[in-house]
Amino acid sequence: MNMEKIIVKILGPEIPCRNCTTTQKNVEEAVKRLAFPDFEFDVRHDYIASEENVEKFGRLRSPATVANDYVLFQGEVPPVEKIVKKLEDLVNLL
Repeated sequence: MNMEKIIVKILGPEIPCRNCTTTQKNVEEAVKRLAFPDFEFDVRHDYIASEENVEKFGRLRSPATVANDYVLFQGEVPPVEKIVKKLEDLVNLL
């Protein structure tokens, strides 16, 4: 059985700020709460102003949370429950 990988990026400054770090911890906790055995979640930080990210998403407010190129949140530190809901919605779309 093939696992589908969902890459979740927290976009912010090159050196993660407190809000980016908190967002990443919240995303990691949300992923633990999800019950999707066929999906693997890869959570990482990325530079919001990289050429690739600006080209793909335009100018986002930091921290931004992106999963498989879908912008889930921007300019906020979302609570774990909100992240769980958004990731469940994304998995159901795939």
